[in-house]
Amino acid sequence: MIFSFNEKANIRNIAEIHNEFTTACQDSASIEIDLERCTDIDLSFIQLIESARIYAGTSGKKIALTNPANANVETALKRCGLFENFSVEDSKFWLHKEMN
Repeated sequence: MIFSFNEKANIRNIAEIHNEFTTACQDSASIEIDLERCTDIDLSFIQLIESARIYAGTSGKKIALTNPANANVETALKRCGLFENFSVEDSKFWLHKEMN
């Protein structure tokens, strides 16, 4: 299942996003997340995606991005301090890159 997000993924609409995304995660064994249209992103959205990754890992589900994080998502990751401390798994998930 591919789950696409709109342009705005921030604190103003995170409750709605959370409800829709949680339902999608519960109903599917595998979810691909499409962030290509996301332009207004904040920490609440990054936290939601990170929580979904943890949930998927503990419940035997698969979660992935359809494409590497776009510039707007990368900026949000940098603002919240995650980008600089990426693990190998983080780099694979967010950037589709292997770390050396």
